[in-house]
Amino acid sequence: MPPHLGKVVHLQTLSAYIVGKHTGNGIDEIRDLNLGDLLELYNLYNVRDVAEAKDANLRSKTNLEILALSWGSSQLVMSNKSNDLELLEALEPPCGLKVLKVKQYGDLIFATWLTNPMGLQNLVELHLIGCSQCKTLPAVWMLSSLQVLCLKHMMSLTCICSILHVDNEDNSKLFPSLKKLILVDLNRLERWQEEETSLQMTLEFPLLREIEITKCPILKTMPHVPNLRIMRLDSTDMFFMSKELTHSLLDFWGSLVSLENLDICNCKNLFDWPLEEFRNLIKLKRLSFRMCPNLNGLFSRQLIQGEAHLPRLLTLEFYRCVSLKEVPKCSSVLNLEVDECSEVKSISDIINLEMLQLSCTSWNFLPTGLGDLKKLESLQVSECYNLTCLPDELAGITSLQTLIINKCPRVKSLPNGLNQVLFGLEKFQIIDCPDLEKSCIEGPYSSMISRIDTKRNDSSSSSTNFEVFEER
Repeated sequence: MPPHLGKVVHLQTLSAYIVGKHTGNGIDEIRDLNLGDLLELYNLYNVRDVAEAKDANLRSKTNLEILALSWGSSQLVMSNKSNDLELLEALEPPCGLKVLKVKQYGDLIFATWLTNPMGLQNLVELHLIGCSQCKTLPAVWMLSSLQVLCLKHMMSLTCICSILHVDNEDNSKLFPSLKKLILVDLNRLERWQEEETSLQMTLEFPLLREIEITKCPILKTMPHVPNLRIMRLDSTDMFFMSKELTHSLLDFWGSLVSLENLDICNCKNLFDWPLEEFRNLIKLKRLSFRMCPNLNGLFSRQLIQGEAHLPRLLTLEFYRCVSLKEVPKCSSVLNLEVDECSEVKSISDIINLEMLQLSCTSWNFLPTGLGDLKKLESLQVSECYNLTCLPDELAGITSLQTLIINKCPRVKSLPNGLNQVLFGLEKFQIIDCPDLEKSCIEGPYSSMISRIDTKRNDSSSSSTNFEVFEER
């Protein structure tokens, strides 16, 4: 940072300021600057004393809307944390602040102004990141305007709410406006509220729309979230314990009647298809499994006749689920993506499918059943480096409008009997399949296929678009 910025008294925009140790680049340089919009203060471990922080006069900068306070790397925080609490107290922001981010803060507790609902009555977003010593949160659940709460890399945090602060057994006061919650890498987070109290109540977040939970391995309870729309679970196995599901988790899954989008990643406890967990997901539209190594896709029991299972599911995605043997039969699914799931042998059961993407570097043959997909409109086969041929049953998909073959270099020709299928194509593209491209131009279908254009990018990848017309 250039020294003596404080002399530029008319400066109103300073998005980032790196605090130094020497005269002219300390935090007091911003004292007389009428800064607005965004301010990020870095390397706060360099602040020499609390008086210097008070001299920065953040409270008076009423035009600030976004403030980030960053102490520095975790190693530096650990060695300089003795006055972090006093320093944070001195850095009280203006009451009109909308977004606050606190990073690598090193003390056990937070400043009192973070527990004052009136002082932060306009705060919409709060991010606490890398505050590894903090075991409890300030009473952020009382902030009336808070819509986004993000907690990351807080290794000592054990619970979200200390309900000893809640009066009259009224949980409607907790997070009254919260819409998005992000919990990442909270190794000791076990519950949402303290157990050691006579006041036990079911937490409910009535407005919560989106939640992400990543690497919270011992989290045992969940709140009631009746209006949740989007959920992402990553490396958090406790949500799928089959016979060991707690009442809290069963109630949580049962409350997800409004959920529309669900991503499940890196879940090792997921084996059979989670019928019980998914029982009430009646509005789910998109479901994605990524890197769930033990998921086999098999139903743990037969569906009861007439039992609706994910009745509104439209998009189903699997990525690197290496044990997946079967794509569950969900009759409403229109879009299916199967990527690096080498054990999948057939996908014939999803009869209403319209879009299908297949990719697996180890496949020698595509899964069977493609010919049964009578409503399929788009088929993309990508990165099947061992695939030597396309199945003849493609000739049965007369509804096909888009066909893309991408990076399948050992495929040399189109299968027999594709005349009717090819004629119905609106888009036919071949990418990095030189022998297949040559066959289309010179082979048995050459009379009805015409190359439109060939594009090459900087990595020598070749993409060729073809036009198909009625055979003469």
